[in-house]
Amino acid sequence: MNRFAKAAITAAALMTALPAFAQSFAITNARLIDGTGAPEQANATIVVRNGRIASVGSGAAPAGLETIDAGGNYVTPGLIDASSSLGIVEVGAVRQTNDRSAGDSPYSAALDVAAAINPASTAMAVARIEGVTRAAVMPAPADDLFGGIGRAISLDATDTTPVLPGHRYLTIDLGEGGARRAGGSRAAAFTRLADAFREADAFARNRSGYAFG
Repeated sequence: MNRFAKAAITAAALMTALPAFAQSFAITNARLIDGTGAPEQANATIVVRNGRIASVGSGAAPAGLETIDAGGNYVTPGLIDASSSLGIVEVGAVRQTNDRSAGDSPYSAALDVAAAINPASTAMAVARIEGVTRAAVMPAPADDLFGGIGRAISLDATDTTPVLPGHRYLTIDLGEGGARRAGGSRAAAFTRLADAFREADAFARNRSGYAFG
């Protein structure tokens, strides 16, 4: 078993051993990668108080604080899943629990996954145990290039509103799938995209000139 696999097991054990809301503890004897590009820090001690990192250093943990010996395994910042269906797909093969695309809807680019994200999803709980703390949730295109509006989410177990405000993006398929949806070629896909941008610009300039419904 490699050291990263051991670290994952250690993290999972730590998650189940600590009270969910106490979150004041110290991790000692860790191999720390802090995500800044700095060299790996051996024998690191990370002190967490009230769910936030209070200090990073070396040596013994503060007296009276619950301590977890990492056993020389890796400790890193929370991971980011940059392309996920967390919170919108529970069982992929069961349509009632899969909100990633909407092939029967007359809408495409306007679909916002924020309305469908389930903070109690078991997939989010599993991802959290594996070290994921943030994710980009991506809708999938159905019959058009546009899949809809994706959102960034927090996997904080105490947060019942995981969608991060202000973090949104439009999902567009310009690969083989997009070419197929646009009529059979990438040229058609890019022409469809340019046409959609022209329509959006025209709408923004003259909203009253468009019929709704």
